[in-house]
Amino acid sequence: MNDPGQVSRRTPSGSRRERKKEQVRRQLYRAALQLFPERGYDGTSVQEICGRADVAKGTFFNHFPSKEHVLLAYHDEIKLDVLRALEEGSFGSAAQAVAACFAAWARRIAGEREMARIVVRHMFASDLLLDADWRLDERLHRWLTARVEEGIESGELRRDLEIGIFLPLVGGVLSSTTLEWVQGGAEEDLEELLEIRRRFLFRAAHATTSAAYERAAG
Repeated sequence: MNDPGQVSRRTPSGSRRERKKEQVRRQLYRAALQLFPERGYDGTSVQEICGRADVAKGTFFNHFPSKEHVLLAYHDEIKLDVLRALEEGSFGSAAQAVAACFAAWARRIAGEREMARIVVRHMFASDLLLDADWRLDERLHRWLTARVEEGIESGELRRDLEIGIFLPLVGGVLSSTTLEWVQGGAEEDLEELLEIRRRFLFRAAHATTSAAYERAAG
């Protein structure tokens, strides 16, 4: 029979080990995110990451199988932060929901242009990143689909709006504008660029403006 006192003594010890492990992982993660923009992803070695984190070199592989897995952690952290903000929010219209989505994305990566550039550059050459991006995009797609369906049902958006065409356009605006931003000049404001293009897109989908357009075309 187990001694309850013995179990209680083990539990804090195990918790301390887990906290220490997570602390070291965060040290390595932060060190890598500092070094990648400074020296480039390819120019940064695991040894340099461990040196910046002040941990033994072999420790890195206890937490990340490769440098690419640091990019994966960064990618997932950003997208999950955005998704949580959206899923916890309340929006009065589909237009407001998409505007909030674009704004949350822009604000989350503001000031991290070089890291965003590194992820974008490696995205299409990495099955690891593409698989993760697809998984999280499916979740975002479900959220956006629900908001657009609500917009159609409420009469905000045109009744004949084809969601299967409209949502890829929304996603295309987000991805292409982000790509333009990471490759552009420092003076560009991603949130502003996204909002201009969102308004243009929603003018075509809005029930009132589309009806006016159809009357003029007829």
